[in-house]
Amino acid sequence: MRSFLKSLSSILYDENLNFKIPTKAFVTSRFGITVYAGAKLTPELSHLALRAKEDNDLLARKFLATLVMQGINEIKDIKRNKYIELFPIPSRPEVNRIRGIKHVEELVKEVKKVYPVKSYEILKHIRKVKDQSTLTHLQRLENLDGAFAVIKKKFIPAQGFLIDDLVTSGATIKAAADALKESNIELLGVIAACATSFLTE
Repeated sequence: MRSFLKSLSSILYDENLNFKIPTKAFVTSRFGITVYAGAKLTPELSHLALRAKEDNDLLARKFLATLVMQGINEIKDIKRNKYIELFPIPSRPEVNRIRGIKHVEELVKEVKKVYPVKSYEILKHIRKVKDQSTLTHLQRLENLDGAFAVIKKKFIPAQGFLIDDLVTSGATIKAAADALKESNIELLGVIAACATSFLTE
């Protein structure tokens, strides 16, 4: 893992991102839900996340996956020989079509190469929502309220963690958590590559 980070660091510096690899995970919360993030969000990490999802940059995605694993390591009482069950938060269908990938699901695939995780794509959008980037905190909550539902499948774990690349206002994870609650699925927390401090959102 360290050798991978070292080689990645040199590549990122070569591309003039002036990027410093975070070595400390960041644990925060939204609406009473614990968020285990690999690092506190910075402009550089935000740019890296955009490269991963908008440009389908594999190297950037691998680095985000490393941060996700750093976040997982912060979960107390985690059993190293037991699978961690994840529920990816989906992007809007039209966004997936434009990108040609399901970003968070691709991120999970990278994590699976190293960590014992199982992923269940059980969440879906059930109505159209606006792009969140220009909305205020309250507008984001209103925009995503009731936006997700759980897909009926033969097997769905009784509990697990939501996973996303970034956590900012928390509106997305709240909407996803509400959908899980409606289906009597216990949410153990949220795992993310990066998150902001609540007061800076």
